[in-house]
Amino acid sequence: MQVLGITIFDYHRLLSKTGWKTTHRIECPLSSERLSGNQVQRMQDKRILGTVGRTLLIAKKHEVGKRGKGTKGSRKALQDIAQ
Repeated sequence: MQVLGITIFDYHRLLSKTGWKTTHRIECPLSSERLSGNQVQRMQDKRILGTVGRTLLIAKKHEVGKRGKGTKGSRKALQDIAQ
């Protein structure tokens, strides 16, 4: 299976698996001038949508005992998303 990209859902899942709780999701619009005329034309030709924004996730670390989950949990979560 080919992975085409990482979505906001992947980031949320990764944060959750590594002991973080998403508290806010903020849409940050970008100027439409960030796309060139050629890029817009290709998207129109292929009938696909292009985004001109970014999503900001704010998360809070959950405390689990004294040590919580370390980098092993983070590494495992990244490997799960990649599969």
